[in-house]
Amino acid sequence: MGKRGKYLKRNRRRWEEFFSLGRSWAELERGVLILIFLKLGTMEVLRIAGSVCRSWRKVATEEPLLWRRIDMISHDYYHSDAFKLIDPARLAIDRSGGRLEEFAAAYFADDNLLRYLCDRTSVLKKLNLISNGQLSAAAIAETAERQPQLEEIKISSGPFSKKLTEILGTACRLAPI
Repeated sequence: MGKRGKYLKRNRRRWEEFFSLGRSWAELERGVLILIFLKLGTMEVLRIAGSVCRSWRKVATEEPLLWRRIDMISHDYYHSDAFKLIDPARLAIDRSGGRLEEFAAAYFADDNLLRYLCDRTSVLKKLNLISNGQLSAAAIAETAERQPQLEEIKISSGPFSKKLTEILGTACRLAPI
């Protein structure tokens, strides 16, 4: 069984235990659902929470508060399925309603995704890009310049150069590089 199969099996068990308590989870108040969803990871809300029932789907798709922080690092879809994360990342960015403050991606972010992110938010404060080898220095620089509130930027295994460091230092005066 591959990593994805183990992930789905493990999470299916978790959700079955969750629902076996005999409660009507569809009747939970919106505020309670938001608190529950904030405890889950981005991928769990995208892939699981929205498919439980109509009230959960409505909160998962229409509540921008859930999408202020998008973490596409802390999940089990690494390496082999990394490029399948572009569409879920775009969906999460869209759901933020322009209020995205933190974005983190590992292994799959590319220039087009950064442009997509910049086109849909201008309040980004934190950007964390891990092992995204397909990113160009120009796209990273453009992102920094288009995000006036950027305070923190972390890039590992990226296209580093003296020029990029200078651009990031100028565009992100508050960001430790």
